[in-house]
Amino acid sequence: MKKHSGLLLAAGALLIATNVFLTLQNDSKVSRTNFLTGWFVAKTETLTETLQTAGVVTPVEEHPVYFNGEEGGFQQFYVKKGEAVIAGTPLYEYKSAQVDADRQRLENEINQLSREVALIEDQIQQLEYLQTVSARSSSTSVPVSGDGLVTPPVPGLQLETLVEVTIEKEIYDKEGELRDLEDEIQEHEDNLAALVANNELDVNSQVNGTVKEINLDLKNPIMTIISDDPKVQGNFTESDLAVVTEGMEAYITSDLIKDKLPGRLSKIASHSKEDPDVDKESEFSFEIELDPQPAYDSETLIASSEGMEESEIEVPEETDFQDPTENSGSDLKTEEDSQPTKLVHGQHVDITIVTDQRVGAVTVSNEQIQSGSYAYVLTRTGKVERRFIKQGLEVDGRIEIIDGLQEGETVVEHSSQIAQADTPFITRLDFLRLNLNLLKNGEPMDWVKAIGVGFSKQ
Repeated sequence: MKKHSGLLLAAGALLIATNVFLTLQNDSKVSRTNFLTGWFVAKTETLTETLQTAGVVTPVEEHPVYFNGEEGGFQQFYVKKGEAVIAGTPLYEYKSAQVDADRQRLENEINQLSREVALIEDQIQQLEYLQTVSARSSSTSVPVSGDGLVTPPVPGLQLETLVEVTIEKEIYDKEGELRDLEDEIQEHEDNLAALVANNELDVNSQVNGTVKEINLDLKNPIMTIISDDPKVQGNFTESDLAVVTEGMEAYITSDLIKDKLPGRLSKIASHSKEDPDVDKESEFSFEIELDPQPAYDSETLIASSEGMEESEIEVPEETDFQDPTENSGSDLKTEEDSQPTKLVHGQHVDITIVTDQRVGAVTVSNEQIQSGSYAYVLTRTGKVERRFIKQGLEVDGRIEIIDGLQEGETVVEHSSQIAQADTPFITRLDFLRLNLNLLKNGEPMDWVKAIGVGFSKQ
């Protein structure tokens, strides 16, 4: 019995040595089995390619205020440098030169109309005198004929009546002209009074913001107002221009603000910031428009939550750019957290621009791609398949696979371990998954046969 076992052990050892020798030969024609130490299941992720740069916070708009000296004389400023203003706030006062000209014109017209009124009044008085004379002449005795009879002077009476009617109509027309002139004089006097009252005029602000500069020497612009809304400005290098376009997403961060602020790349200059120089790289200015920030009224939020159960309190939804772990210990935002993040004009910030992004992309690492064109996939038949792939976006060693690999497929982690494609593979023994009962109950010959099959099987 011992002799029989010794022969079996010797045969097994010889078989093992022979397979090891043939396998280790570089020019051996023996089909090899790939020994793998690592693999992974292909999953999807979001790849984001970004460009890092720096910038400074500036106002969205600068509103210059001008003064035209030809319109009148400057009187005084109503605001000071650094003062906040809103639309409609008086900025400065001036005395209108046009008002003086209009007043002189109205006074001349009133004087002219007054002379016309005096002339018409004289004419009316003369007509009234003629009317009185005509009435007296009509009341005198008529001529008597030689026989003592009264001879009615019919032609004379008709003439006197016609004169009286004409004088009366003339007086009526003159009184109408007089009333029109007096109405016109009254209108001019009202306009003159309004001009005198409004001789000193105010110029009001057209925007909300802060007074940035005031020129006391009245050199235009005499005042500059900057808006409260901020934007971010910076400079791109020539290489940056190759990967950026207007409309790209951007994020603003700084040590002085709590959260990152989202925005958009709104403007890229089409020419260099300074005169081109062959010995110096050109820079191109850009602007980032920030997205509106939500503002929560903490007092209203707290007041509305009084008397309510904790489960009934509605908390404003977090934006996409807030960390969901923040304020996890409280169901209500504190007053500090409810305030929007504020940037200060002149503050320096860091900028992250999203130049490209793939959502739900099947990815592998660059170490898992052989020669940059294919990867090794473990099939359900227990073999290693050489799979040609088409690559896409690459970010920090992660590569998007556009074609050739599906989500859920198993990929060899280290392609250098593949000795030959389309061959079986084996893995390291996992002692934690061994069933010791099988070792105790198994026959020695069965183990010898299993080992022989393992080394001889392709």
